[in-house]
Amino acid sequence: GKGAAVEDGRLRNGDRLLTVNGIDVTQMSLQDTVGLLRETKIGDTVHLCISRQQDGSLPEDLVS
Repeated sequence: GKGAAVEDGRLRNGDRLLTVNGIDVTQMSLQDTVGLLRETKIGDTVHLCISRQQDGSLPEDLVS
């Protein structure tokens, strides 16, 4: 299953993870980043900073 952040749209395909709980993960391996996330206890809040590439299109109601 997908996590809550994906289910409600907070995370999207293509988002780039920058920090986890204030720790810069941009130079970490995927394995190390996953390990950092797994250290979080169930029920704890995880603070993520992401970069999202905008697709450049206008919202549907603004397209003429």
